[in-house]
Amino acid sequence: MNLSDRFNIIVAVNDWTVCEGCIQLSPFYLNNNRAFRFYENNLSASITYNSGIHDRNSEYLVFAHQDVYFPNGWFSNLSRIIDELNKKDKKWAVLGIIGVDINGAIEGRTWSTGLRKEVGCSLTYPRLVQSIDELVIVINRIAGIVFDEKLPGFHLYGTDIVQTAILNGFSAYVIDNPVIHNSLPIIKLDNGFTKAYRYMKKKWKTILPIKSPVTTITRYGYPLFKKRIRQMLKYTDRGSFSRLADPGLKAKELGYE
Repeated sequence: MNLSDRFNIIVAVNDWTVCEGCIQLSPFYLNNNRAFRFYENNLSASITYNSGIHDRNSEYLVFAHQDVYFPNGWFSNLSRIIDELNKKDKKWAVLGIIGVDINGAIEGRTWSTGLRKEVGCSLTYPRLVQSIDELVIVINRIAGIVFDEKLPGFHLYGTDIVQTAILNGFSAYVIDNPVIHNSLPIIKLDNGFTKAYRYMKKKWKTILPIKSPVTTITRYGYPLFKKRIRQMLKYTDRGSFSRLADPGLKAKELGYE
């Protein structure tokens, strides 16, 4: 099967300049742009991504941030990984490229321009996880899961979709297939994150704590409070940072392509 038929890529966009300098520079986009669908002006990531689920009919759906660059060969690697995983676990629903495993350890790897470093480490096999970072999410359509449109804003939906999969008897993994996350640094968590955190506390109260890549969701939210204090004490001049002009060069340098 042609890769552009096997995968559809759904992207939420609020800045076309960023999108054009990141995801639309990806070799797969340049050769298979019909596999991509871009959505603007939605109230939340969940609403945006569910639109993609309903609009597209591929076997697997890839949800990506606009500032992601997919290295050359990334979708071929993904196809191979999925074929291998299907032989071992036919009930997988969600894949991520970096996340938190069931023991609370960070798994997977990616380059973060915002952090100016590669985050995580390489894996020899997929790892079961309790949450994933939202920069890239792969969903197996056969599982039939969708994003929760009551979850406000653009945060923690990676954690929520993993827990939704688990609740419905499916599994979620982090795989070794890094991308370039051509991001800017996060100076502090905004009010949108707080709203999402509060929603998640209430929704998943019977199974807390849940560790996300950003912070741990607990009944009283103390980890979020501590993280906010640390961010207040740590000065970061975001004006001194910039995105990579050519993320493909960094991908080659790191051996991603």
